Amino acid sequence: MADRYNISAIQGSTLLLNINCKNADGSYIIFSGYTVRGFVRYQYSSSGVLLDLQPKIHSSMISGLITLSGTQSGMANMKVGRFVYDIEASGANDYVFKPIRGYFDVEPEATY
Repeated sequence: MADRYNISAIQGSTLLLNINCKNADGSYIIFSGYTVRGFVRYQYSSSGVLLDLQPKIHSSMISGLITLSGTQSGMANMKVGRFVYDIEASGANDYVFKPIRGYFDVEPEATY
């Protein structure tokens, strides 16, 4: 089951967010040998991607750590509103799970 974490971002600002993912017992997920991907969409059933979150695993540094990022230009193209996102991890033997998902809120920028 995926944990829920809502992200609040500002339109036009670079996004950089570190997330520590844990198992049900509270231990950090060991992502060694996994690949991850994550996208923001209008809704979970939408086929179009609004933003690639470019997730990166940092298992050599800290177990369970994933960094999400969005470029300034990618965030500048985001509309103000509430969207959805999830992160998907894929490992050996076609094992796939979603450690985290939630709403992705984009607030307007005041300075541009």
